[in-house]
Formats: sequence, structure tokens, C-alpha cells
Amino acid sequence: MSVVDLFARSEPRLRVIFSPLDEPTYETVAGLVQLFRHYSIPSDFLSERIQSVTHSFGSEKDSNNWNCSWFHFLCKNVTVRLFEGLDPQIVNPHHDSLPQSQADWSWIRAGFFLKWLPSQGPNSSNQSCVTLICFGASIQLQQRFERLASNSAWRDAVSDPYNLFVIILDELFLQMDGIVWNLSDTFRAIEEKTLDRAHSRDPTDEMDFVGLHNVAKHIIFLKEGSDAILLTLENMLAHHKHLLETGSSSGADAWEATQVRLKYKDGLFQSVSLRVTSLDKRMQNIINLSFNLATQQDSRVVQRDSFSMKTIAAVTLFFLPISTTAVGDLHSKYG
Repeated sequence: MSVVDLFARSEPRLRVIFSPLDEPTYETVAGLVQLFRHYSIPSDFLSERIQSVTHSFGSEKDSNNWNCSWFHFLCKNVTVRLFEGLDPQIVNPHHDSLPQSQADWSWIRAGFFLKWLPSQGPNSSNQSCVTLICFGASIQLQQRFERLASNSAWRDAVSDPYNLFVIILDELFLQMDGIVWNLSDTFRAIEEKTLDRAHSRDPTDEMDFVGLHNVAKHIIFLKEGSDAILLTLENMLAHHKHLLETGSSSGADAWEATQVRLKYKDGLFQSVSLRVTSLDKRMQNIINLSFNLATQQDSRVVQRDSFSMKTIAAVTLFFLPISTTAVGDLHSKYG
């Protein structure tokens, strides 16, 4: 459906719009401009995308008393493939880049903008539309909102629009949690192989330092992403509580229930952050062990070379005097 056709339709109580990523291209710039103008999306929202911010949550009330809230999501993606007879491998879905061990240059990016007119009370005739625009949403999130349309639970979002953020956060948690588990499986294979190498001390078994570096980099980016979404949730909870306490919401019970749901999502993301922190510490241990093994292997090579040089020197010293004497006698005889 085009943006023009969308605006021509009557506004329902709840509208969810799925848009391309809020990063204008030649094909999407016209539609994005229309969306931004029609819903008076603040310029800060676009600036966040241009700057590729990791953590963002914004809110404001416009001149017509409409409430707006938004946030961006940026998280490292890690694509893991299972090949028969091999350990899990991280692969790069972008085939136009140079191949590297355990490399993946892809990211998960999305933006969400929520707009609604506060109700004046339970008996108010205000039947304004609650609008959520999802920029770059995943297929799974689109399917969840499609199921919501056929369920009476959509009325909860009309009572408290932040319930839409609860659904989004739940899907983002599933995405991030799945990525961390897949990365953990890949790292576990590297960890076991490194420990086996330390036990066997096989000098012919080479270490993949490029792969180690890339896995460590993925962990760092995931830690940054998990910390960022926790900060976003913290600000979101604070703003939602502010709306509840200042009477900018109708139906206090519904809004308090949303507070509980948001805090629960915060706990889920805390668990992801703890797992990434643990993974980071294990990664540091394996990096240190790998470098120690490499140092020991180089030391043994140097020792073998040193022993060989000593052997050559000893043989040379043993035979050199005899050769010198023989030559001296020869000169004495025929001199």
C-alpha cells in the first residue's frame, strides 16, 4: 500500500505502519518524507539514524497536545551455520566483502515511533488514533502485530499505547537472546579446541587468531547493544511512570500493568547482558591461553634452533683444528 492510499483511508483506533528503514534511499525517500510530514516526526528521530546511535529514547508533546515517543535499536547480528562434520561457523551474509574466519558484517537496525492523543477521561468522546510506525521491522514482529489485529488484546494498546512497546521489546529480546546463544555455541567449540590443544601440546595444530579476534569483536558489540537497550528501557520506564503520575493517562490500572510488563522485559534484557558479560570473560581467558600456547611453541622452536646451532658449532670446533694441522704439515713438507 502506498503512503497516499494509507492517508486516504479513515483512521482506526489503532494503526500500525510498517515502513522501510528510516535511512532514505532513492526508492524510499519520497514515502519517508510523506510519513515524516504527516505524523510530524521530530528531526531528532532522523538525526539518531544518521548518527547510527546505539542508545536512544525520545519523547515530546507537540503543539496540538499529541504525545510522541520513539527509540532506535542497533545490535550486532551474528549468522551461524552448521556444516556437516564441522564446528559451528560464523558466516558473512554479505558476499561482497573479503572472506575472514568467523566474520559477519551485518547488523540489526530498526526504529519505532509512537504517537497518540491523551484521553480526557473514561467518559470522553475522544476516539483519536494510536499510531505506531515501525521502520525496518523484522518479519517476526510484523507477524506478531498481524496476530494482534485479530485479537481483542489490541484494546490494551488503546488504553495504554506503551503496550505496543512491550510487544516490540519482547521480539527484540528474542532476537538478541538467539544471537547470544548462537555465538555461545560457536565460542564453545573454539574453547574446547583450545583446551585440547593445551593438553596435547601438538605443535602442528595452528591457532586461528583471526577467528578469535572476530569472535571477541562480536562479543564486544553485543555487550554494547545489550547495555544500550537497558538504558533505553530505563528511560522508557521513567517516562511512562511520569505520564502515569502526572495524570497524562487514563485508566491507572492499565498503565500500572504496563509498568509491570516493562520491568519484566528489563529483567529479560538483564539476563542477556549477564550472559554476554560471562562470555566476554571466558573469551579473555581463551585469548590469554592461546597467546601463552603460541609463546611456548615459539620458545620450543627457538630452543630447537639453539640446540642445532650448538651442535653445528661443536662439530665445527672438533674438525677445524685437524684440518688446520693437516694443512700446516703439508706446507712444512713442501715448503
